[in-house]
Amino acid sequence: MEACCEEFFRLSPADKAAFYSEDADRPNRLFSSTTYGTGGERYWRDCLRLACPFPADDAARDAWPDKPGRLRSAVEAFVAPARGVGMELLRLLCEGMGLRPDYFDGALSGGDVVVNVNHYPPCPDPERALGLPPHCDRNLITLLLQGGVPGLQVSYRGDWIRVQPVPGAFVVNFGHQLEVQAATRCQW
Repeated sequence: MEACCEEFFRLSPADKAAFYSEDADRPNRLFSSTTYGTGGERYWRDCLRLACPFPADDAARDAWPDKPGRLRSAVEAFVAPARGVGMELLRLLCEGMGLRPDYFDGALSGGDVVVNVNHYPPCPDPERALGLPPHCDRNLITLLLQGGVPGLQVSYRGDWIRVQPVPGAFVVNFGHQLEVQAATRCQW
């Protein structure tokens, strides 16, 4: 999956142009954050976003880029086990919170698995660039495969802590949906 995505970002601009869109309502697209400024800094990343229904169907595959040739099969082979890991983590979380194991099954965890592949091109002035601004994930759970690019930080008790990349490991982020569900279900 990583190799296919790296290959996608190495394609010529002409090969990627048809997939490029700033339309946030378009579920499958390539977009760039290099144009948004904040306090003199710029968000410096390209993102390939793919909506993956589970299980993937022909219509979904046809909406993904056709180059590189093996990208569609790599995405499909990645999504099923990654979704399985996420669902197992949610079941374990339910157990720890005293909820029935299938509490998050169904509509709350259903729908598309969204794959965001971030690419950070070389920046001429890295001191003035951010990959992404500070944010909270709005979904239920995010599995983040960092790759070899350092820079991820998490906020903990008011401090920003660097997360060192661990090859082949996921960073698990619980998003706003989980926070809201847990708060309404449990008294912290």
